[in-house]
Amino acid sequence: MAEKHTLIFIFLLVGGIVTLIGGVFTSFISLILHNATNPVPQLIPIYNTFSFYTLLGMISGIMLMVSAIEVHHKRKKGSIKYWSTVALAFTIISLFDGGGLVLGFILSIIGSLIGLTE
Repeated sequence: MAEKHTLIFIFLLVGGIVTLIGGVFTSFISLILHNATNPVPQLIPIYNTFSFYTLLGMISGIMLMVSAIEVHHKRKKGSIKYWSTVALAFTIISLFDGGGLVLGFILSIIGSLIGLTE
């Protein structure tokens, strides 16, 4: 039983880290593309066209990591299914940013589905 919780934790944590890295990577790419088309460089990437989706990807990655930690602590009965559902929701939301370089999406889906079958 403890191995299953550890497996869920690892899948969600690694998926969250990769999703967060994917969000940061998308932010840098969108900043480079925006500066290439704009003659005046912009130091704050929040104003470019992709910033909403990159922010969504970063928030998804952070929430996946929080879900992983909460699944690992399993404070109450039913908390694993609850946090696995939260992780599944943020995994789907991360698709707007590219799904965390696709690897984050796959790992998070596997972790949340294992948690939902718990």
